[in-house]
Amino acid sequence: MTAPAHVLNLVRPSVPSERNLQPEEDTMHDNNTPQPLPVTEDELAEQHAVEAARQREEWPSLHDVADGGTVDLSSLWPRMEPERWDIDPAAVVELLAERAGGVANRLDAGVRSLLARRDGNTSVWIRPKPEEDLIEVVAWSAGGVWSQRAWWIRGILEVAADGYGEIRMSPFCATTFAIRGSGGTTVFTEDENGLIGRLLGRWYLGWLGRRAVREQLGYEPIGPEETALDMEEFLSPAPSGRTFTLTIVEGEQQHANGIDLSDADSPVSYTDLPDDVQQWLTDRGYVPERPDVWVLVTPVDELPEAVNVIDVWDVTV
Repeated sequence: MTAPAHVLNLVRPSVPSERNLQPEEDTMHDNNTPQPLPVTEDELAEQHAVEAARQREEWPSLHDVADGGTVDLSSLWPRMEPERWDIDPAAVVELLAERAGGVANRLDAGVRSLLARRDGNTSVWIRPKPEEDLIEVVAWSAGGVWSQRAWWIRGILEVAADGYGEIRMSPFCATTFAIRGSGGTTVFTEDENGLIGRLLGRWYLGWLGRRAVREQLGYEPIGPEETALDMEEFLSPAPSGRTFTLTIVEGEQQHANGIDLSDADSPVSYTDLPDDVQQWLTDRGYVPERPDVWVLVTPVDELPEAVNVIDVWDVTV
């Protein structure tokens, strides 16, 4: 029995004829919208220079800092509101580096190193003051497994406990954070309202937890040290470092060995490279924002077996 025509119309969807369908690529630009032209290397370099000039003008205390110089962060953190209170302190430091540039990049790299450095490469000295609910903490590291970035940090933490077993640590007074990379050394200070002191409290709680686990399982202890390292000793000339080869390549390198300079595991950080090496990278078309030019890091004299090599440089860090 044949269903009435009006019933067929209800159950059979309308399908457009294939004759009326245009290939997808033919209809993408029917609105005649002009497509943006690709940015040239010169234009990208000019944009980079303009942004650097803006950062230098708006954040002068973070630029032209002498090697071993001191930067007081106390007056800078209020400029990072409301993010200062809304997001993780480490993320605020990263945001500061993006907005300000200069030695804020070294601060960002130092914070990431502090939070990621292995306990076996870190020394810690503590002095509890139970009568005042305070703990003085000094921690330092001469370098990690991959990165030779060194740092020294000191702060006094105020401890608060509530009835639910929660432990909170906050900076009681000024915190000092000295960071040394291949590009130089900067000492950062802040008052009790700063973010580095809050990060120190978070790091110290994590260190205590890992230490307790090692003790429970009978593993080799990881500290604390009997005496603290003075900052003046930390700031003394660093021993000679390791040498790596930087290879600038163009295009994706699927089968090349080596670690990309922007990778978190790279033993060399762009922000810690000496000025002449950064200029060498810029002159050869590399800027951090450009995705098609890579810098592969390998041990000295070990080339990464890459294609489209632009240039090579050996750097000691």
